[in-house]
Amino acid sequence: MRRTNRQLKFMAKNVLRGNYTLPILANIIINVLSAAAGSMTSTLFPTTSGMSSVLSQLFSFIITVIFSLFTAGLIYMYLNISRRRPYSFSDLIYLFSNNPDRILIVGFVLALINAIISIPSVLANRFLYTDDVMNGDLTAALQYLYTTLLVLLVTLAVYTIVTLPLTFSYALLIDRPELTAKEAMKMSIHLMKGNYWRYLKLLISFFPLYVLSAFTCYIALLWVVPYQGITEIFLYRELAGDLDTDHFSANSPFSGQIPNPQEYNDYNSEA
Repeated sequence: MRRTNRQLKFMAKNVLRGNYTLPILANIIINVLSAAAGSMTSTLFPTTSGMSSVLSQLFSFIITVIFSLFTAGLIYMYLNISRRRPYSFSDLIYLFSNNPDRILIVGFVLALINAIISIPSVLANRFLYTDDVMNGDLTAALQYLYTTLLVLLVTLAVYTIVTLPLTFSYALLIDRPELTAKEAMKMSIHLMKGNYWRYLKLLISFFPLYVLSAFTCYIALLWVVPYQGITEIFLYRELAGDLDTDHFSANSPFSGQIPNPQEYNDYNSEA
């Protein structure tokens, strides 16, 4: 059954009612860890010299790949909430001990795509940050700010479009522990085929909430981010044929019962 964005959002609101606390705290923890990793990078590689810049980018790349395990853990929590299954903080680190290699491979692919697409942004930041900017020249500073912001926005848009086919790779790896990273990415591409614009419209529909959150000093984002995440999970479950039957539909290329957490543990204990 195909649902509208409004229906998917209503379902997300419904399961989140009374369940916002842990998702909010989980997102805060991930953002704090991400900020700490960024601060560590700046501390370890404080200069913008050639070698320091290369090492900084390499270190950031490795951190991004490792953080894919936290991203997948958050998706695991969202999946449990959407299915009204038990969930806890331990969901965030669940994939660290459950076939993490598959998650890391997908994380590596996404980080590599991001690194390649971000090259113009890195170059713009490097060559536009001139002595005039450092010395406080207002015109140079504004030109630097506008140009780097524009390049950053274009980079973000290109990354979103390029990685759209891989959107549900992590969710598929969680639901189907027998899949390899390559198989999960192929299945995600299949799921997203013909649904790119639908997914983009879903993302765009949250834009007003992000704008309005500015009037709360962005505190409202604490609720908006989990709300969006769960809504995307419901879209994934619908496309996978899981939403109406609590298992992949028989005519779906992903047919087969979705394992519950205990079955997932049993699978890994046998592996």
